[in-house]
Amino acid sequence: MKLKGIIKGTSILKMLAGSTDLNRIKLCINEKLFYKYSVSKDFKTQLIAFPEANYSDEHNVKHTCAGVVFLLKLDSNFEWVVYNEITAPQRINFGLFGSSMELSQDGKVICIANAKTNDVNNSVFIYNAEGHLRQELSVPLGSSFGNTIVLSKNKKQLLISAHEFSEASDIVNSGKIAVFNLNTSNIYEIYQELTMSVPYDCFGEMVFTNYDHDLSFNKINRIATIGYHTSLTIFELRKDKWYLKY
Repeated sequence: MKLKGIIKGTSILKMLAGSTDLNRIKLCINEKLFYKYSVSKDFKTQLIAFPEANYSDEHNVKHTCAGVVFLLKLDSNFEWVVYNEITAPQRINFGLFGSSMELSQDGKVICIANAKTNDVNNSVFIYNAEGHLRQELSVPLGSSFGNTIVLSKNKKQLLISAHEFSEASDIVNSGKIAVFNLNTSNIYEIYQELTMSVPYDCFGEMVFTNYDHDLSFNKINRIATIGYHTSLTIFELRKDKWYLKY
């Protein structure tokens, strides 16, 4: 199965028009499903996600809006090949798998968010370059965990926000950012949690880092986020600890 060009905007339908082996992707497009995509900086890997796609499990039970993510690789003929079709380990109704995702610059680490039902904690799944599951991250930050995912260039830092997290009954939707570091066993572990503890601030709904603007940075050392009430907030990394700058 091959795709030519970058999956972007309305050009996706035109690009798929001559293909006969991409029926699954075509079906998602023809159903006018919302989709998003990500391309590695080395231009060798692409992800295209359909969070609203229906998907059946191994028992042929159909799950509404379970979500699916297609992993594409650039082959030796410089054509895009559908390499893998990634779904959540446990498909559920309205899982919206792929609603948020992050792809490392070299395409070797894939991070994909998945929702859970009954307002319990969401998960973010970590996959390798082949689309095989490496790790599941689930932190008790509620149903918005995975709203934003940022991975550093060297893949050793991972930021995951939960903008609707409620710190207490009187601090509702204050929001929080979970900071993960890659340990010596190649596992991401929680390192620090950042918040402003302001009700209805939705801290972490949008996250910006120095890495976003200067790809020469291996390590993220500054985080900016915009809250509804706190406006622009800057955190800075000093001696391996995050501190509020202003």
